[in-house]
Amino acid sequence: MKLQHLAFFVFLILLLGSLTQCERYGVPGGDMGGPTGDSDAPDWAGGNTDVNEHINRNDESGTTRGGDYGDLFEIKRDLDGVPEMKELPELDENGVPTGETFWVVQPVGVDGLPLDLDAEGELVNPELALEVDFGRLNIVRSPQSVLDQAFEEAMKVLTDDDAVITLDFCGRLTSTYTDNLTLEVVVKTID
Repeated sequence: MKLQHLAFFVFLILLLGSLTQCERYGVPGGDMGGPTGDSDAPDWAGGNTDVNEHINRNDESGTTRGGDYGDLFEIKRDLDGVPEMKELPELDENGVPTGETFWVVQPVGVDGLPLDLDAEGELVNPELALEVDFGRLNIVRSPQSVLDQAFEEAMKVLTDDDAVITLDFCGRLTSTYTDNLTLEVVVKTID
């Protein structure tokens, strides 16, 4: 019986080995040195981003491209985290109420108070609203070097000599310490 289990185990290893990608980028052994001469991969496939025409670089310092979520604002919620909705009257093309209503979420300002909305449910003064901060949401698409750097920064913050480690209201680690250069009290949250 043990011989059958061993044979089955060896069979699985051989099967998995045959299904894996033993050559990566045309280089035996999985070396990531880039495409070989007989490869049909583009020049930038080996990591040469300077010749990759698909990368849209920033035009100026301080500007970014994209802005997928730039119009999402923090909204008013009840104690259970459920969004509080605001009912608005539906208007016809002349601005006259039709008798129907529609519901929208209620954005809040820095003070946590509801902001004014127009007849279509849009913010009257969008500059007063708090934009949703996604922070490190896209870190999952980052290369390993970025993850390593984030880990090192978190460890530095958590292991500071005078750091006081607590949990914030969301249950995240928070480190409070005094900056040696500015003598300011710094509070950093580890996501």
